[in-house]
Amino acid sequence: MEKRYQVFVSSTFMDLEKEREIAVQTLMKMDCIPSGMELFPAADIEQFEFIKKVIDDCDYYLLIIGGKYGSMTEEGISYTEKEYDYALEKGIKVIAFLHKCPENLPAKDSETTIETIEKLSAFRNKVSKGRLVEFWENKDQLAGMVALGITSLKKIHPAIGWVRADQTSSIESLGEINLLQKKNKELEEQLNKLIINNERYSKRNVKLAKLSSFVTVDIVDNNSKTVLLSKEFRWSDILSNISGLIFDNMSEYHISEVIKGMCKEANSQIATSYSNTISPQSLNKIKIQFYALGYIDFQWEIDRDDGEQYRVWVTTENGKKAILDLVAIKDEAD
Repeated sequence: MEKRYQVFVSSTFMDLEKEREIAVQTLMKMDCIPSGMELFPAADIEQFEFIKKVIDDCDYYLLIIGGKYGSMTEEGISYTEKEYDYALEKGIKVIAFLHKCPENLPAKDSETTIETIEKLSAFRNKVSKGRLVEFWENKDQLAGMVALGITSLKKIHPAIGWVRADQTSSIESLGEINLLQKKNKELEEQLNKLIINNERYSKRNVKLAKLSSFVTVDIVDNNSKTVLLSKEFRWSDILSNISGLIFDNMSEYHISEVIKGMCKEANSQIATSYSNTISPQSLNKIKIQFYALGYIDFQWEIDRDDGEQYRVWVTTENGKKAILDLVAIKDEAD
């Protein structure tokens, strides 16, 4: 289902009119829905209440800062900064484009009083901390920067987006989706309640198998579920082979394929066939063991193409330490 993302474009008005126009045109070329203050050039509290409703409907917030701080409210904060604070309050992901050298801008596009210069500097510092920020020097740079920034933002922080009415599911299908989402949330809550870590085990004096001990992994036929191959591995071997978890989360399918690849040595024809896979029992055994050891955790991610949720494995700090102990190259002197 094709989605379009709504992006709120925020900036001071007169001095950044051309820059904002470029940003809006770029967003439209990317099939995004731009919205923002060009609809409400006059700034007052009454209109700001309406702007908040527009921001509520947006997936992302794009901020352009030049040499002006902008019109201020009675509290002494600019409407641009007020919009920005509201977007953060609502949890909307922000991408900001700050002029690299505002002191080089012409006087008509710059603040002239000490008070507004200081406010602009403080605003820039606030925006620069903890989020995606790019610096521009002329308006011609903005098109490419906006395109790359929004593409990156969609990849890192997928949003809900909008779809055409004729592409949406029927009422019955939407009901089923809501039920699945509710069930999914219940399962996540159950999973959180069942968290088993090293500390809990130590309190109960439960001894877990050492990484040097063995576990049997079964390869089964996808259709008949017949066991085609059984292979023993040390727990440490399996953990070493999924060491990529330190850098990236892995789907359960990816984990299965890695472990299946380990079986190739025993029988390459069986282990690499597309019709065969690691048995669910073996995968669950491995999953539970590493979970119980406190090496992995789980979270849900959304597929950018079809919007479906899938579970991924995430390495905990204990897991990272265990993996590094296994695979990091040691000093020979030690």
